[in-house]
Amino acid sequence: MAQVFAMNGDSLVYPHRFSDRWTEWGDLSQIYPDYVRPSYPSIPPLDFAMDVSKMRNVACYMSHSSTPNVLVQFILYDHNNLMFPHIMLFAMENIPPMRELSLDYGVADEWTGKLAICN
Repeated sequence: MAQVFAMNGDSLVYPHRFSDRWTEWGDLSQIYPDYVRPSYPSIPPLDFAMDVSKMRNVACYMSHSSTPNVLVQFILYDHNNLMFPHIMLFAMENIPPMRELSLDYGVADEWTGKLAICN
């Protein structure tokens, strides 16, 4: 089970521990029963941690939810090194104003706290 640190004074976020929920994004098999879901290329293990003790952004205030409205996506846009993707957040639905943004940290529901991701 994944754990994300940085909620209780710790300063490390481990990207490889996020849920693989991103594979559900854009799945057309619910609309087209004959649609064959592509097999996504596996990414190499992300064996690093981000130190967020000196720099954070608004993502540090996102709560955990087992039914999130935001997902984590690993993106390559200014280099081709699969070992160090950018971590970007995307809305999974239209989110009304003043609705809390939430992520699936990949942890048990009883885990509460806030996530921290550095720029």
